[in-house]
Amino acid sequence: MPPFTGLKKTDKVKKAVKEAKAKRTEAFKEKAKQKAEKAAKVVKSGASMKVKKKRTSCKFRNPRQPKAPKAPRYARRLVPRMPKLDKYNILKCPVTTESAMKKIEEINTLVFLCNLN
Repeated sequence: MPPFTGLKKTDKVKKAVKEAKAKRTEAFKEKAKQKAEKAAKVVKSGASMKVKKKRTSCKFRNPRQPKAPKAPRYARRLVPRMPKLDKYNILKCPVTTESAMKKIEEINTLVFLCNLN
């Protein structure tokens, strides 16, 4: 026969139930305390409200996606283009109208057609 501990089986069960309840109430109190601290923090700082954007048109348009810069694997042109406006392209040709000829004879002034670029 085991030695007498002074507690019956029902007393052990009651004690275990009591301890479980105590643990549960402690956990509940801890959660309640955390909730209260969180609420106090919100009250002190002021709750931020989400503002819904006003829609001014009846059409829904997707936002523009950012385009990635091009990184070609090879050059599309083998030879780079030469500039179109060089020293030979500025003056086109001399003007040979009657008024231009008159300027050449009287004022010794040559008149040319020029590239405006």
